[in-house]
Amino acid sequence: MPEYEYTAITMEGKDVAGKIDAADVGDAISQLRQKKLCPLKVKLVYGMEPTREQKVEYMKRAGRFAQQGRNPFMVFIDRIRGKMRLRAFDKQQEKERRKLLPRKDEIISNTFAILDANLRKASIAQIGGFRPPDDSLCSWFGDVFVCKEGEEWPQWDRVVGKKGVYLTPLGQFNLTEAPYVPEKLKQFKMITVFIDDDYLPFDKAHGHGWIVRAYKSLEDLVPLEKPDVDFEIKPFPMKWELVENEGPSWEDAWGITDLTEYNLVADSEFYDRYQNSEKTKLGGYPALIQGELRFGINDFVFQIGTEEKAGWYWGDCGIGYFGLNDIGEWLFEWTCY
Repeated sequence: MPEYEYTAITMEGKDVAGKIDAADVGDAISQLRQKKLCPLKVKLVYGMEPTREQKVEYMKRAGRFAQQGRNPFMVFIDRIRGKMRLRAFDKQQEKERRKLLPRKDEIISNTFAILDANLRKASIAQIGGFRPPDDSLCSWFGDVFVCKEGEEWPQWDRVVGKKGVYLTPLGQFNLTEAPYVPEKLKQFKMITVFIDDDYLPFDKAHGHGWIVRAYKSLEDLVPLEKPDVDFEIKPFPMKWELVENEGPSWEDAWGITDLTEYNLVADSEFYDRYQNSEKTKLGGYPALIQGELRFGINDFVFQIGTEEKAGWYWGDCGIGYFGLNDIGEWLFEWTCY
């Protein structure tokens, strides 16, 4: 248990000093008051006490806290308690790290062996930079040319009672052109994606502001009639490039193996070894920005990145992630920096 030095005044007005064992500063003060002492100063033996800046901040806020009916001294003590708990946690982690250091190479090697066995292939989209092919079935970013007979350009009623808005075409992906296709997408030959780019949907079900259309045959597809709308996105033809060994992001790696010991002994080795593309791609691992996906890595099938050439942005250089679960439901979420 931590040891504290203190100075205090007795009920008779005599100055006293000494040391006391306590769980934290608040506990030390409580013990001194039980001994009928008025504490003047309580300090950890290893020297932690409020800085000058903290003391000035305390004095500035004391009046406001008092007006709110809160004891400014106890507010200050609560903040110190929080910092003490954090420091104690850090000290405990350091103890555990020192115990594991003799096995550092073994821990890193075993972790990498597990993660290396779970690397994924991906087809990365190369947007533009070549002459557009004269084939409506080719892969495109920012446009859709085909549909199933009877389908129209998708709309959705953003505001109930008002005329539906036409969704922006994010692209059509001819999966037969891609060098790698995730297992869940192998049943399809073509995928088209549409979204409401004025109000990017968040936490909305399929069909509400975003639509994925998947086709199992190319022979049944017909030209899609375009609405009289000027979409801001700029279309480009796409080609696909194979990547053999995409690694998971740090958050997703925890779902593959327990990284507790590795996290205590390693430095930047993980980020040097495992990388994944933030571009538009089929398969691979999602390039995470704000933590792991709600629908998880097992249902993830493709992502659409921020593509500056086409003028497409998910907020501040974000990414849109698309998944397909085991009952055939399309999943979607997006995040940005």
